Amino acid sequence: MSAESVVSSLFQLRLVIHVVDTSVRHAGLTLVLLSMFPLFTGNRHLFGKSYVVQAINQSYLRKSALLKFVGDRLKPQVIGAGINDYLLEEYRTVQHNLRDIPDLPPEMLYETRSSLLSGVFSQLGPQAVTLYAALVAVFNPSKISLAQLAVIEQTNTSLRQTFGMLSFWFQQLPQDVARMGQFYMQLDAKPEMKDGDTPYPRPGYDKSVGMSIEFRNVSFNYPSTKTDRSALSDVSFTIQPGNLVVIVGSNGGGKTTIIKLLSRFYDVDAGTIFVDGIPIQEYRMEELRKGIAMLTQEHDLFPVSIQEDVALGSPDKSAIRDTEKLTESLRLSGAEHIVNNFSEGINTILEPVSNGYVSFDGDRDEELQAIYKSFAKSTSVSGGERQRLVAARTFMRLLSAPVKLATIDEPSSALDPAGEFKLFSHLREARKGRTMIFVTHRFGHLTKHADLIICVKDGKVVETGTHLELLSTDGEYAHLYNVQAQAFSSAA
Repeated sequence: MSAESVVSSLFQLRLVIHVVDTSVRHAGLTLVLLSMFPLFTGNRHLFGKSYVVQAINQSYLRKSALLKFVGDRLKPQVIGAGINDYLLEEYRTVQHNLRDIPDLPPEMLYETRSSLLSGVFSQLGPQAVTLYAALVAVFNPSKISLAQLAVIEQTNTSLRQTFGMLSFWFQQLPQDVARMGQFYMQLDAKPEMKDGDTPYPRPGYDKSVGMSIEFRNVSFNYPSTKTDRSALSDVSFTIQPGNLVVIVGSNGGGKTTIIKLLSRFYDVDAGTIFVDGIPIQEYRMEELRKGIAMLTQEHDLFPVSIQEDVALGSPDKSAIRDTEKLTESLRLSGAEHIVNNFSEGINTILEPVSNGYVSFDGDRDEELQAIYKSFAKSTSVSGGERQRLVAARTFMRLLSAPVKLATIDEPSSALDPAGEFKLFSHLREARKGRTMIFVTHRFGHLTKHADLIICVKDGKVVETGTHLELLSTDGEYAHLYNVQAQAFSSAA
């Protein structure tokens, strides 16, 4: 509510009091106070009581699910997938659907619910001024003119709306400010890094050709890091368009950092990253990320149906209705049989938002506990099943978008070797001229197909080459490869 509307309401309030007072002294103030009745009603509370709460409004539950997208856990995926606009549009839709429904904590809603008598007063009270003026006009016409009656009716209508808004505003504002502020700030915030102005891909550039990449003397350390050692130190390498690349090395060597810099989640501290021949900072970030398909160990399921989750891999909003691509994405990720086991199939929400709770005092009430346990709960899936379902989103992107680079960072830690082999085989088959970079500890079956292997250690590139070339040098890669081979031999 603006300062202008508040000042206007005060003038309207003074006008009504003055006009009504001309007929009966002091009646104006009394009747206007009745118009404010909704502000003072509601005195019940749930403190110390046992109760169970359940939300059943689908728009409210949808809004709660959308708010989870801006949390720290899912935010990198939202940025990488470029689904900010979609989420904002969905959020505005549910806000519109909930426009007349107070989004207050259940305890506050209970307290503001009125008794029958106070409910009558809360409905009639705001009409008191108009009713009074109408009665005076009928039984004592000399006391009030038609013009005064019109002014009272019009002004009182405006005041009722103002007081109603004030009542709702006082109750709703803290929650709305917190929720909406978080959502819009997270999704619509301007990035701290300076955006470029070059479209990606550049006009006239062949979209079917994979991304070319060059790291030239790149050094980088994460903001607020407490270690003196850089995540990357003077790193240089070149990846040709359409190459299959495998980055190997021990934990903390800088493999994942390379992937994050390619998606421009961070800017380098020194050196330059070139993408298709020009510095990465010159590209528009949103368009650059649309040209990249990412799958990482940090990716997780979204709090929506499997159908919508997979469809969000595509930049096309109509993808949710593309049954053929949805089915193919699930097949390629190995998740098709998982979905078929659910009673609701592709409409299953594996991690629905919480739709209820039991009060502190209700924890000891068996009947309330039984009611609470009947509410919708998350559908249990294993770590491997979760990774397959998340991978389906990446396949959807590869099937739907003009992707020039795919980055696959340890997405199969919970899969058995056979499942991982099949997943990686399907990813390689989906390349179709794209540049594809794998980061994985179990790299033996991948590096034999790689056009380039980049071996990193302690933030530096120590070797680059093909599988046979690096084995012949008997360096760091050969050491890592032989350790894996011995481990598999011992297991056999």
